[in-house]
Amino acid sequence: MKKKGTGKNPELTFDVVTVGERGQIVIPSKIRKSLSLKAGEQLIVIENPIAKAVVLLSPERISSAIEQVIHANDITLNIRNK
Repeated sequence: MKKKGTGKNPELTFDVVTVGERGQIVIPSKIRKSLSLKAGEQLIVIENPIAKAVVLLSPERISSAIEQVIHANDITLNIRNK
């Protein structure tokens, strides 16, 4: 199932998965292909307890997000120190 979006997310994909007995889920084929996910690839699992949601990120995405936060903090510190 797809939903058209706007801005940075022109198209978001939603689907329903079932949690197995051991807590496993299968990421739908269309999403795996779209994100170029391969068998054995590691993902970071993040829980958002307020939204009661789970987010999966590749290590590269989380590294990029951390770098952006660090860069933003560096800019803020430089501005404050002037």
